[in-house]
Amino acid sequence: MSHEALGEQFEEYRGRHQPDPGGPPLHDMLHKGGEWHMPDDVYEHPHYYTGTEAPEESFRQMRRARGHPDHVATIYRAAPRGVGHINHGDWVTLSAGYAEAHSRHPTDPKQDWPTIKAHVPAHHVRYAGDDLNEWGYYGPSVPAEVHRDPLHE
Repeated sequence: MSHEALGEQFEEYRGRHQPDPGGPPLHDMLHKGGEWHMPDDVYEHPHYYTGTEAPEESFRQMRRARGHPDHVATIYRAAPRGVGHINHGDWVTLSAGYAEAHSRHPTDPKQDWPTIKAHVPAHHVRYAGDDLNEWGYYGPSVPAEVHRDPLHE
């Protein structure tokens, strides 16, 4: 389902604020030519820059992509059933576990959302600036597949 078809639900699941499109790209967190960059120790001590659960998968993907802008990274996000794309400007994560944690409804498991994933070039993924589990996707809209749907488990 396209974001146009979702209407208000698209804005609700997408979030009112957006990730920083000027953040450093996944393949070059030290990108000195960008609007801003991460400290030099981000690859050696990434745990300094996260405060959340499930960071190891994100750290592994960061290290694999380093210096390789065309490296194919796997991105994840929670989304309502029927969303079949990851769109330009969407919040994404490099961690399936982090996406799953954000797919859970606070009180009613029947309202949990599925998580979707896509495989994209590292240069389309930019660090959002808050936590190494939180990124923005800045490439063209890409088809996504369901990674996990709690209603079908």
